[in-house]
Amino acid sequence: MLVDRTVAEARALIGVERFDDALRLLETALQSSETRESGDTTLSVLLEEVREKQSAATRKREAVLKRAVMHRQRGEFDEGIQVLSEYLATGVRNPAAEDLLSSLQTDRTQRQVTIQAIAAAEQATQQANFSVAYDSLQAVVQAYGDSEELIRATQQVERARSAHAQKVVGKSIETSRAALLANDVTGALAALRAAGEMLEFADAAKQADWQRIGKAASEAQTRTGTRKTKIVDPLAQLAEQSPSRKRLILGLGILAACAVLVVVGFLAFHRPPKPVVPTDALISVAKAPPGALVSIDEGSPQATAVLGFAFGSKIPTWVKRFLLIL
Repeated sequence: MLVDRTVAEARALIGVERFDDALRLLETALQSSETRESGDTTLSVLLEEVREKQSAATRKREAVLKRAVMHRQRGEFDEGIQVLSEYLATGVRNPAAEDLLSSLQTDRTQRQVTIQAIAAAEQATQQANFSVAYDSLQAVVQAYGDSEELIRATQQVERARSAHAQKVVGKSIETSRAALLANDVTGALAALRAAGEMLEFADAAKQADWQRIGKAASEAQTRTGTRKTKIVDPLAQLAEQSPSRKRLILGLGILAACAVLVVVGFLAFHRPPKPVVPTDALISVAKAPPGALVSIDEGSPQATAVLGFAFGSKIPTWVKRFLLIL
């Protein structure tokens, strides 16, 4: 009969939690004329049972997924994997649970690889093998993407590398400097080359000193008779003048230049008038016979003195008269 066959098929679907398929099967059978005419309520009761089980299964699925997500957020990948594995072992077909299980398994693998990479990086850093430490961490980043743990580990490697570079470059500078002052140019260059790989990781001041020493050593190497020539310390002036002293000298120079400009501007706009230089009166003396009539400055003719001089100029009258008396 249709009812018996439908009940058997529906219970098989319910067993694997294919509730949607079971509901469609029962609803189709209830609409048939044979079921309606028989008046049998078996299918109707089973339909309500399927709906209740479907609601319960939905609540269970949501609870399982919620627990698995919570474990994942806490980094408890093993616990999350166990919850999902037990749920799916019942034969339930749940794509969301299957996808979450796969993600948790990937996260667990990444965690394991990350831990191994960080341990290898720490060991390489202690041995001052920073390239190996960096490559170990970057391999995980390329495979799984970046993470907070990898970022922190990379920063630790970079800090350790910078500190080591400061020490290595500083030691090479001092060794090269001493060799250079001892006219050992070959030793100076060898000391600088020993720190070449770490130079880019040192700070700007160390790099500048390294370059100054290198330039001095290269110049000394090209000169003739280097071993007999006294080499000047290229860092001596830098040691004598500290940064604060350099800034003080520069500031005083600027103030002095400003003072000169102020004085020049004041003199340019307040220049005193040019003094008037008095000119001597020009006296023209004309020789004339004694007793001759002479006109001075178009005045009335007068007789010359005994000496016979006549004068033509704008001079005081009393002077003229005095001279004429002579």
